[in-house]
Amino acid sequence: MHRSSWFLALILCGASITVGQDIQVTQDIQETIENSTPIAAFSAGQSRVFEMKQGDLVRVSGKRTGSAAGIFGIEAYVYNADKSLVAKDDPDTDQAYFEWKAPADQSFYVLVRNISPVDGAFSIIVLRGAKAGVAIGNAEFATVKVYYATNRVPAAGNGGSAPYYLADSQQGESYAQGSALVTIPRDHQLGELEGPAIYRLEFTADPAKHVALSKVVPEGDANKFFADIRDRVSGTPRKEAFVFVHGFNVSFEDALRRTAQLSYDLGYAGAAIAFSWPSQGSSLAYYRDVTTADTSAAALRAFLVDLSEKSGAATIHLIAHSMGNRVLGRALETMAARPITDPHFKEIALLAPDVDAELLRQMSAAIRIRAERVTLYSSTHDEALRLSSKLAGKPRAGQKVLFISGIQSIDASSAKTNMLDFSHSYFGDSSSVLGDLFRLLQGDPPEARFALERVDSAAGIYWRFKRFAR
Repeated sequence: MHRSSWFLALILCGASITVGQDIQVTQDIQETIENSTPIAAFSAGQSRVFEMKQGDLVRVSGKRTGSAAGIFGIEAYVYNADKSLVAKDDPDTDQAYFEWKAPADQSFYVLVRNISPVDGAFSIIVLRGAKAGVAIGNAEFATVKVYYATNRVPAAGNGGSAPYYLADSQQGESYAQGSALVTIPRDHQLGELEGPAIYRLEFTADPAKHVALSKVVPEGDANKFFADIRDRVSGTPRKEAFVFVHGFNVSFEDALRRTAQLSYDLGYAGAAIAFSWPSQGSSLAYYRDVTTADTSAAALRAFLVDLSEKSGAATIHLIAHSMGNRVLGRALETMAARPITDPHFKEIALLAPDVDAELLRQMSAAIRIRAERVTLYSSTHDEALRLSSKLAGKPRAGQKVLFISGIQSIDASSAKTNMLDFSHSYFGDSSSVLGDLFRLLQGDPPEARFALERVDSAAGIYWRFKRFAR
């Protein structure tokens, strides 16, 4: 939904519709959950808990009530009874209503945030039976815009089709930039990075079924690139962006797909940016990726400084996964000569770090001073890091809970993971971890995040996902 629209809703697995009819329905197929409930400027409101059957449809709408200048807009998030985020819609689709169909019988509630300087009201109804069946539109996928910076060498032609960038490095601090469009299927499951599977005889990406990279637009003019990001973040209350730094064995194309999936599943309104360093995209190139990760730190540092100074983003989060933590840690270490407020980041999330545990301790001071909060996620079930530790001969920082001063540790061992990925990408595969990342980026402390429980151990305090977390 465009921010210029009078209504903005972000909810997962939603479906676009065509509206404008005044439909009279009876109580047995329509239930009013909220009716013109007031919501003040830059505040939030929550619906009562309500029941939905499989196939029922919830519709959220908003309207201006105040006279202040500005465009009225809201964001809506659907949660289940376990307080897990389960649904959002496409922020780039221009519709006056948000609608979402329940996949199973369950209790839900809706959180609505007024992101505008105008007082308003929101209404929520549930449509049942045949009425719900005809309300869904025909769109088979949503489209997510992401930005990228990369120190990869551009491929010949650079723009027509993959590969767009190679696994070779540009020199020093040099990086290229641009944007991309990624499609998300309407039946996308929270935490899934759907792609073609040979065992299903799928050999090419289908936007109706897969998270697919549809277009890459390199931008040679850095000023235009940062101006585009500035336009995106200006429409968010906190003027925010996040930068995702991928790990080992990841191609440029997959880095963009994962960034888009994270943005979509988190219901993220700001600018989602991938920094793609020249991983070989091969499970056999581990040691070469380690070297490339170290040499890519200069380019990431240069990009983060430029982003801080030129994008207009007042709130910047950094999310690193696997070997991407090595790139990020080295980049922040090399910022030591700069004032600690230039640049300074809001949240830094270190996900399954494929970094020597002692090396991370040594880098931790440089990481901590650059952020308001640093959070480390680890799992004892991470088989990819088990293999990595054997190759490196030393334990990895993401294999078990680490106690490092100034860094909050989260044990994700009980979270549901994808065994096909060796339980290594749980940050994007698990709805509970995604839900926790959502609350983390909102600034919530761990004690306010529903899926976590505190553990007081002899070594110190840490947090872990509750046993039922999925």
